[in-house]
Amino acid sequence: MIFDDIIVSAVNKSLEMNIPFALYIFPGDNTPVFFANPSYPQSDSLGARRFIIAPWLAPYRSARVIADKCDAAALMAMHIDNPLRAADVPDVATTDKAAYLEGVGSVVRRLGRDGGKTVISSVIRLDYEAVDVVSAASGYFSIHPEAFCYLYFTPDTGLWLGASPEIIYSFDKRRGKFKTMAFAGTRPVEMRDRPWDVKNIDEQRIVADYIADCLSACSVKYVEKPVITVDYGNIQHLCTFFEGEADASMTETIVDSLNPTPALAGYPTATAIDEIARVESYGRDCYGGVVGVDDSGATRVYVNLRCARLSAWSAILYVGGGITAASVPEDEWTETRLKSKLLKSVIEKSAKR
Repeated sequence: MIFDDIIVSAVNKSLEMNIPFALYIFPGDNTPVFFANPSYPQSDSLGARRFIIAPWLAPYRSARVIADKCDAAALMAMHIDNPLRAADVPDVATTDKAAYLEGVGSVVRRLGRDGGKTVISSVIRLDYEAVDVVSAASGYFSIHPEAFCYLYFTPDTGLWLGASPEIIYSFDKRRGKFKTMAFAGTRPVEMRDRPWDVKNIDEQRIVADYIADCLSACSVKYVEKPVITVDYGNIQHLCTFFEGEADASMTETIVDSLNPTPALAGYPTATAIDEIARVESYGRDCYGGVVGVDDSGATRVYVNLRCARLSAWSAILYVGGGITAASVPEDEWTETRLKSKLLKSVIEKSAKR
């Protein structure tokens, strides 16, 4: 993915002046979209295009919003007198493998008694002298045409790069139709000719049952599609689509009901969230929350995953895996390294050490 010169200049100006912006591309599309909001946090009324950001466990109704106030060309013509101050980057270290194995082991033992699922994440910190943010985004967008790819910045969230294949809620405002998905189970693409193992099948079923329960509780009509296997870069996942009808006024309720799904937290949800706080030694920040775009025609909201928080001198990569009673801690560690491989490679190629 090669961005136009005007977009490159607009991203660089936004970063230099701390101007909130969003650069994204929808799955299967070839046209990146850029817009910025120099008057952030002011937002337009309903109908204007907005980039939505809700951090981990934050309600959708209180999401941060980057309104489409200007495109790249208009931004380059502006004179910015008082740049906003960006929040400090959290001091997060790379997850220690021994600590991860111990933590996941304790989760497996608890799940063996109680059942359910918990998603435990780990982080990888990359330090460098400088990084070409546009180059990193270009590389990451290029290898994930099947995902919602995004680069965004606000002074309070910082700068994030991600590529999410997981729709939490997509709503066509003109037709009154929605789509969501249960997205879980992970294996290398080299295993595509083999049947899925019981651990991954059970993990994905937990997510699908949870989504079905949430939609029923919201009293919306839906159809659950058959389970399929989908490729995502160097790995595969199991996926079940749900499609149905809803009213636009239900969007916040449905998103907040679904989020976080067992694909990012676990099940039962409250137990999993408490366990995550106990095992993980850092805050998830925007990882595991939601990102997306709302405009006059549609609302498309994705889970913020396979992502990194970038700064001038470091990148913090977040990656998680679903833990069940059948999990093997060493295998789960290997899975997280596999999931982070492409993003890590893209950032390293764009960084100066």
